[in-house]
Amino acid sequence: MGSSWYKVSLSPIEFYHLGNEHSFRRNKDTYFASSDQVPSQTSIFGMIRYFLLKSNDLLGFDDDKKTQREKLIGSKSFSYDLVQDFGKIKQITSLQILSSDGKKVYIKRPNNLKRDDNGFKITDQQFETYEVTGENSQVYFKDFYGKTNSDGAEYLQLTLETKMLEPFENELFARTVKTRVNKVERLENKKKADGAFFKVEMYQLRPEYIFQFFLEVDDDVHLALEDIVFLGSYKSAFKIQLEKIEVEKKTEFEDKIKNVLTDKLSGKTPFHFALSDVYLTDTKDVSFSVNSKRETRNLSTQGGTEAQPTDLKLLYGRGSV
Repeated sequence: MGSSWYKVSLSPIEFYHLGNEHSFRRNKDTYFASSDQVPSQTSIFGMIRYFLLKSNDLLGFDDDKKTQREKLIGSKSFSYDLVQDFGKIKQITSLQILSSDGKKVYIKRPNNLKRDDNGFKITDQQFETYEVTGENSQVYFKDFYGKTNSDGAEYLQLTLETKMLEPFENELFARTVKTRVNKVERLENKKKADGAFFKVEMYQLRPEYIFQFFLEVDDDVHLALEDIVFLGSYKSAFKIQLEKIEVEKKTEFEDKIKNVLTDKLSGKTPFHFALSDVYLTDTKDVSFSVNSKRETRNLSTQGGTEAQPTDLKLLYGRGSV
C-alpha cells in the first residue's frame, strides 16, 4: 500500500498554555506556571492520533472498535525507548512558523550564530567536545551558550523565493498571564483558599502567522480537511486545515530551508541544526555541540488504563547545533 502526504496548518483561536517538565515554579512567594511558545513534536503527534480517530468515528474505548483503532493509530502510547508501530501514521515533520501567505518561514536562531558587517555566519570557534556520563552511557553535552552576538533576534526570517536570511525583531506571539484555580485544593482547604489560586503564562501566535508541518499516512486513510482541535493544559482551540500534496512539495519546502541555511551560514565545520527539539541516541560522529537542554517525560497508557508518567528524558532544544 502506498502513502499520501498532507500539508497541515494550525492556527490558534485563543491563548494557549503548553506545559513542560519545569512549567511550575512554586515557593512561599510564587505559584506561577510558565508556557512554551511552540507545541512540542509529541504534542502534535498526540493531537494527530486523536484527530485520525475522530475523523474515522473511532473515539472511545468500546471493545468492538479496538482492533480498528489499533490498526489506524497503533496500540500504545509514544515511547522514547521503543521502536513502535503507529498503524497508518508513517511520519510527521518538524513544526515551523510561517507567514499566512506561506512565503516566509521563521526559525529559531542557531545557538552559535553571529552577525558582523558581512552578514550571518556560524562561528569557526573551537567548541568543547561532548562527554558521556550517567546511567547506560546517556549523552550529556557540555553546555556552550556562547556569548553570541545575535542583535536580540530570537527568530530568523527565511524568504523562500530567494536566498535570504534576516533577523526578525517583531513579535510572533502575544503573551498574557491569567489566574487559575486548583479546585481540589480550594474545596478541601476552604480556610486557606488563597493557596488554590495560581498564575498561568499563556501565548497566542499572532493572526498573520501559522504553524505548519507535513504528515504522511497510508493512502486509504480518511481525514477531515478542516476541523477544530485542542492542545495544551487547558484544551485550547486551534483551527486545523489539511491539504493533500505530492511529496515533491514537501521536499521542495525542506530543500529551500536547507539551501538558505547552507548558502548564508558559512563555516569550516559541518553541522546539524535542530529545527525542533531532538532526542539523540547515536553521537559517534559528533565532535562539538552548542545547545540548550530540556527535560521531558511522556505519559504511558494502554487500553484505556490510567496514564502513568515515564522516566525523564533529556532533549536538545530547537536551535541547538
